[in-house]
Amino acid sequence: MKKLVLLVLVLTELFSLTTYPDFSVCYDRFHSKAGVIPVSRNYSISFEKPIKYKKYDPFLKIYLIKSHNKKYIRFKNRYKLGVWIASIGKDSIYVGDYAKSHQGLIPAYSSVSTPKGTIISDIFCNVYGIGAGKNNFIPSKYIKFFLTHNNYGDVKFSINKSLVIFEKNPYYNKNFKIGDKILRLNHRRLSYTNILDTILMSKPNHYLNFTILRGKKVLHLKAKVFKKGKLANYLKQTGIITDRFLNITKILPNSAASKHYLTANGKIKSINGKNVTSLDEVNAIISSSKNIVILIEQDGMYFRLNYKIKGN
Repeated sequence: MKKLVLLVLVLTELFSLTTYPDFSVCYDRFHSKAGVIPVSRNYSISFEKPIKYKKYDPFLKIYLIKSHNKKYIRFKNRYKLGVWIASIGKDSIYVGDYAKSHQGLIPAYSSVSTPKGTIISDIFCNVYGIGAGKNNFIPSKYIKFFLTHNNYGDVKFSINKSLVIFEKNPYYNKNFKIGDKILRLNHRRLSYTNILDTILMSKPNHYLNFTILRGKKVLHLKAKVFKKGKLANYLKQTGIITDRFLNITKILPNSAASKHYLTANGKIKSINGKNVTSLDEVNAIISSSKNIVILIEQDGMYFRLNYKIKGN
């Protein structure tokens, strides 16, 4: 057994009388694999950008590296909230519990620190995922998906925990509307988390079958799956491309915006008379509007762009 003099046991309550389980067996098994984590015979995962890598996940911020591993981590498929888990690093271990499950690409949450590249294990040495920093960790199902897929799916609308669509891109899947409530997905009743997982893990250009409630009517609709982009931009159809803070970075040629002599040094100030400071705010307004008026500041002057949303 490795010397445990380097083992740092961090408790959530310094003076707690709680007895914490012994993870020394799991530490011995996993600590040497932390950091650059071997996940198959031919590949490892790292949070640090290597010189060469197979692919990168911009959502989880992990790199897949080609390597030759005699031994590698095997990930557990099922999870249970509230169980004891440990975040195992090369010379440290943090012991707490599985406090909150993931929600789509939002990581799961531990009650204690989970440094990047640590291995998240339960008391039986089943691996739940890998540490993503602070108290977050990436569940093993998404690690396994990353190994075999290049893209996440997106149906271009967002649902809340009541399974109601509260925002949608007006240019895609136009048969869905804000306020629709999802009853079934692919003919099954699913939880909020399972719906998000099903959408994200669906192949682009395939279709999903939704049963939705619209008012008092039950409708059966198909949604096309698209490749998920890192930053949703409902302004794109106008020809305006911005960063997250609404600075214009590009004007697409032959677009509505290009006819107004706009350039890539302006900034969006308001939509339909409402001051906006982020692309999320812009998307929310456009999502539920038929016509939009965009106020743009450029070179000390203001321009108004009127645009009709064809999808609504």
